Amino acid sequence: MRRPIAGCGPVTRRPLDLRSDTVTTPTARMRSAMAAAEVGDDVFGEDPTVRALEAKSAGMSGMEDGLFVPSGTMANHLAILALCGRGRAAIVLEHSHLARMERAGAAVLMGVPLLAVTTGNGVVDDVRVEASLARVAPIQMPKLGVLCLENTYDLNRGLVISPAETAAMAAVGRGLGVPVFLDGARIFNAAVAAGAPLESFTRTVDAAQFCLSKGLSSPIGSVLVGPRDLIAEARWLRQQLGGGWRQAGIIAAAGLVALDEMVGRLAEDHAHARELGRLLAEAGLGVDHAQIQTNIVRVDVGGAGLTAEAFVARMAARRVLVKPVGPDTVRLVVHREIAASDLTVIARAAGASVAA
Repeated sequence: MRRPIAGCGPVTRRPLDLRSDTVTTPTARMRSAMAAAEVGDDVFGEDPTVRALEAKSAGMSGMEDGLFVPSGTMANHLAILALCGRGRAAIVLEHSHLARMERAGAAVLMGVPLLAVTTGNGVVDDVRVEASLARVAPIQMPKLGVLCLENTYDLNRGLVISPAETAAMAAVGRGLGVPVFLDGARIFNAAVAAGAPLESFTRTVDAAQFCLSKGLSSPIGSVLVGPRDLIAEARWLRQQLGGGWRQAGIIAAAGLVALDEMVGRLAEDHAHARELGRLLAEAGLGVDHAQIQTNIVRVDVGGAGLTAEAFVARMAARRVLVKPVGPDTVRLVVHREIAASDLTVIARAAGASVAA
């Protein structure tokens, strides 16, 4: 939790940082587990703590095996290449992390072009997919290789895609004759919000990944899960990309604590996000309450006569950090280090920023 920082001058508090749920620091139990972790060389497959994390992740998702990697972006790229192969296209959703936030890495590094499908809520059917793909003449299109889903969908809205919707979209992929990959960076937020186990979201896809550093307070890392042969291929590709790490159990130990202790408390973040949305609306900002399904609050500041950049700067002057995600929209992400008592402070700063 935040503590006052003592310096040469008056005691000050750290800013309330809502730019992302990746800004959290490890818990005391995580730090203890990291210090005491049994380790080995992971490239040689000899780190017992990494193996334990991979096995636990696979078990929770109903998959055969797992692969611990430094980032969700690397997990996405490894899955796409292992499932798709170079030269074939990956179908992605228009506001997904793969489409918007990975600097076209799948194309640049993996030789896999991305075909974006239009969707407002992260759910598509075969008609919508076919309509999006039909914009290009068949003779000019690459062959399809994989359909990529995302849950929660749109990192600036955090929308929950239900297990039934996931299964329906997986059926669309199979109808196209391609495997289905789920970028589940915040899948635990979706599971908690839906009151459903992780496996209910992953049982109908061919592979999935989830982040340990988003909402779960682990300092680094994601886990790719899938069939044993796919994970073996991804492990080889990870080495090719320079992602082989040695005594990674020091980090994996924090991931194990995250899976044991941090998932259940995500409901608290979701409740805080709903309350924050209510307070921000009372402060004169545009909030779509139906959008607040997990820990992300998207706010329209244009109605208050502000640009996102101006609002962000005014909030920072009041020691509240938020992220611009459009010309007149900002994002606030609630996490473990934002307490219930902070919500009024944040709303007051927002109201002052509007009035300034």
